[in-house]
Amino acid sequence: MRDFGGATLGLALVLAAAGIWLERRLVIVALLAYLAFSVPHLVFHVGHLDGASDVEATVLVVLLAASVVVPAGLLAVALRLPQSGTGADAAGPLVSPRPPARR
Repeated sequence: MRDFGGATLGLALVLAAAGIWLERRLVIVALLAYLAFSVPHLVFHVGHLDGASDVEATVLVVLLAASVVVPAGLLAVALRLPQSGTGADAAGPLVSPRPPARR
């Protein structure tokens, strides 16, 4: 594995953890980390479309733009949710915890 592969794997791990636990602070940090990658990635590829056909360039730009717009939208939602608790719990879960199972 190369350096970039390791960084991508680490980012995937953080995004997966945010998707599993849905803790507000973790989700916000994971989305910001992903945007720190995806925005420059989009800008780079938009500036290097030479050699691509019109269809290839369009598909590439649409998919890379979606990789910025979707997490930015999710980040906006996560930031607008009310915080619950205080201190370390201030971030709170994004969803209500499941009620205990009845026996």
